[in-house]
Amino acid sequence: MYALERIMRDSAKDHATVVEVLAVFIRGKADLAADDSLPSGEPRARSSREPIQAALTVLGRRPEREEPFEINLRRTNLQGFDLRFGRFDGVNFTEARVDGADLHGIHLTNATLIRTHFDKADLTSARLGWSDLTEAHLREADLAQAGFDGEARLFRAHLEGADLPRANLDYAALHEANFEGASFVKASLRGAVLREAELRGADFYHTQLDEADLTSADMIPAKRLTVEQLLSARYIAGAAVPREFRDHPDLQERLNDEVEAS
Repeated sequence: MYALERIMRDSAKDHATVVEVLAVFIRGKADLAADDSLPSGEPRARSSREPIQAALTVLGRRPEREEPFEINLRRTNLQGFDLRFGRFDGVNFTEARVDGADLHGIHLTNATLIRTHFDKADLTSARLGWSDLTEAHLREADLAQAGFDGEARLFRAHLEGADLPRANLDYAALHEANFEGASFVKASLRGAVLREAELRGADFYHTQLDEADLTSADMIPAKRLTVEQLLSARYIAGAAVPREFRDHPDLQERLNDEVEAS
């Protein structure tokens, strides 16, 4: 693996070939279908983890060059692997299992993460801007200070119990996503679209909701949510808000205005 890394670093013309060799190796050794029979979901032989880890490490620190091709790691089983600070921008991880992996500081900008499983993974300070996380699973994942800015797509994603303190979700598309019991402490959701999102039990302590779309979102109950936060949102029509806010005059006026405007 490390000989391939030297070739890739020394020869730009061999870059694409080496990247493809690494991706094919990872897909072959960490094929999710081959591991389906194992209760733990880990590779069949523990000895196979070291070469897979080496290939991931080399792939994640490849030179920054133009790559007009897709890096395909679809349906791979990467549970528990170490991808810290790796550069996996634009990689296709569709339906891969990355549960419990160490992804601290990983770069996944513009990555395809459709139905990818990141349950209980460490994604602190991860960069996920412009990525497609449609129906992805991030239950109980640690997403502290993660960046989803750049209109990341999390349609119908599962983030139940996820930890998102200081995460940047500005302008993210979060339609019908499930954030039940998630923590948004000091996170930023400016301009985010949370239409029909499940937000029951979520913690909104000092969360920025300016210009967010909360149309038909379910926020009963919500922790440490304020009327001021709701009023800062762009749309709140149809949202299920905590009972103690329902008779607030400013909130009622705002809801009436939105109904009339529609």
